[in-house]
Amino acid sequence: MHYHASAESEQTLEPNSLYLIDSGAQYLDGTTDITRTIAIGTPTAEMKDRYTRVLKGHIALSRALFPKGTTGSQLDVLARHALWQVGLDYDHGTGHGVGCYLGVHEGPHGIAKVPRPQPLLPGMVLSNEPGYYKTGGYGIRIENLVVVAPVEIPGAERETYGFETLTPMPDRQAADRAEPARRRRDRLARRLPPARQGGDPAPARRAGGAGLAGTGDRATRRVAARPLPQALDIDDRLLRCAGDIGGAEFGRRWRSAVLDAVRIEKLPDDR
Repeated sequence: MHYHASAESEQTLEPNSLYLIDSGAQYLDGTTDITRTIAIGTPTAEMKDRYTRVLKGHIALSRALFPKGTTGSQLDVLARHALWQVGLDYDHGTGHGVGCYLGVHEGPHGIAKVPRPQPLLPGMVLSNEPGYYKTGGYGIRIENLVVVAPVEIPGAERETYGFETLTPMPDRQAADRAEPARRRRDRLARRLPPARQGGDPAPARRAGGAGLAGTGDRATRRVAARPLPQALDIDDRLLRCAGDIGGAEFGRRWRSAVLDAVRIEKLPDDR
């Protein structure tokens, strides 16, 4: 999972492969720890599938809302869920605390399968770094730093926190953008009434518009994302919030892949 180049292990970057780089620096106002996986040429279908699952886990964790008192180990499954669905996993923690001018990895907080008693508190900085590693093949990891922040939800009865992403910029080439559209079509066929042929997808765009990056504050975006039909709720919110990680254009492209594939008719109870 961590590669140290030597005369025996060094490799040449080849076309149609993946390049994983884990980097960081010490700045006057903080320390960074960022990993990117970059597609060189055209990645294989398997590479795209694995990258997409890692990205979905990364997004799921970055958008988590959780009550005060929640520990990192209670959130760890969010980053692994898409991998677990096809019998995959990674053998490192999902996130570690990050200090300033220290050893980068700093507790007591973190996100991992191993229980950690320290609850996540506002102001704590952690990494969000799910991955996948094929023995003898390639590795994938997407790592950003996030900070725990309070989130205001109208009507909430408990103090709630979420994450603010501090280091946006994933590689865009490796993701399988058709995969979300395929899942959306299948799910709609199973759970929603047929949409009008040639219907206007604008209701879905309006319902989810507040979820796009760059519109409104973060707490508002989170809450406004929920009015979409229940069958689309979880996955569509994850796609919309890709903009939080890759910028508005990345978020728009992921969302349009879904909206262009199916036309959604507003349901009577979609309030």
